[in-house]
Parts: sequence; C-alpha cells; structure tokens
Amino acid sequence: MSRGTLFLRLVGPMQSWGNESTLTTRGVGDLPTRSGVTGLACAALGISREDHGDLEAFAKLQFAVCEIKRGIVERDFQTVGDTLTVEGKARGTILSPRWYRCGAAYLAAFCGDSAFLNKVHQALRRPKWPLFLGRKSHVPSAPVAMVTALWPDEIDAYFVAAQQGKHRCLKQAAEGAMSPIRNPSYFDVPVSFAARRFEPSVYQEVRADVDAAVLKEFNQGLPLRLGNPTWRGGTVQ
Repeated sequence: MSRGTLFLRLVGPMQSWGNESTLTTRGVGDLPTRSGVTGLACAALGISREDHGDLEAFAKLQFAVCEIKRGIVERDFQTVGDTLTVEGKARGTILSPRWYRCGAAYLAAFCGDSAFLNKVHQALRRPKWPLFLGRKSHVPSAPVAMVTALWPDEIDAYFVAAQQGKHRCLKQAAEGAMSPIRNPSYFDVPVSFAARRFEPSVYQEVRADVDAAVLKEFNQGLPLRLGNPTWRGGTVQ
C-alpha cells in the first residue's frame, strides 16, 4: 500500500468546530476537529450518517490540522421553542447561545492509503452533498480540494516543528508514542455519526512552519475578496 498526504483548505467567513457543546450552548474550538473534517469528507463522498462502515477507512488515517489564520470569535443567540424538562414537562422557549469563528483559515491533512485519499480528493472536487465548515450554515468560501491530488510524503514533511514556527499545529501522535497525560487527548475518531460514538486519539501540539509549496498552493486557491478587510490580494495576511 502506497502512502500519501491529502491536504484540505478550510476557509470561510464563518466556521464552528466544537468539541464541548451542550444541548443549549454550542461552543467553538480553537481548531477543526478530526470528526468534523471527516464529516466534511463523508458529505463529499455521499456517505450517510447511518452508513458507518465506510468510517473504518478514515479511522486508519493519520490526521493533522494547522492554523493559518485564527480569525475572531463571535456569538449569536437563537431561540428554541417547545422544549421539555427532564421530567417531560413543557418548558417553553429557551435561549441558545451559538459561538463561531469569523475569518479563520486552516489547513487540514489526512495521511495514509493513497488510493483511498485520491478517491476523497476527487469527491472534494465534485462533492455529492453540500460541504460546510462545522455547521450547515457555515459554507466554504474557497475550494476545499487543493490543486495537487496527493502529496507523496508523510505529514511531518510539511509541518516542520520549530520553536520559531509561525503556525499552531495539532498532529495526531503515532500509537503509543505519546502519553495522554502530557498531550491533549480527544474523542474525535468517529465510529458512528448516527449513534454519536467516537474513539479517543492523542495529539502533539507544536508551532510549525508549513512547507512553502503547500502554503503557496493554499494561498492560490483563495478568492480575492472574502468580505473581511483583513484579507487582501488573495493571500493570507
């Protein structure tokens, strides 16, 4: 089995990748989650929430995500009607705070079986279902699929760890290589979206420089205007 790395461009005026949301309060994480990016790829492939058999192929992939532009955190409020208490009694309308990031840009990567990743790349170019960045109201403002179908080397070849690195990067650790006590651990490997079942994975957080060729391709895919004054000339400032 040949291995490769597939990069995904996650750019939009609004994104929300939450891993600590409750029923009424929908939070926002600092970085896109593995489960969220997997869900985006599944939408491109036309994999339904109930069809969890195809998730096994995603579970075998290594995952990393890099912050290219942090953006700012915003909040809005929505109302939910006809709610019930835990006793089943009518509670009426409640207020539901929703958090999201505005003007953020991320570079996500899957590493593993090149044949499967090529299939994902083709689906991202012509998605079967609409793509969204964490929530259905948050759509990408630039193509998610990078121009190059597949980069030949491992993820570490493009995220070069350095103390002076510009970008915050979260890389999934090799099995047994990291201690969950010293490194962040998340239940973000989806087993079933329908039943909301997730397996844990351990990450290493570093400051890293993104390979110049990858960053150039990332920038070339951006539209000239994203409706945010901090974006200029099609490149991330």
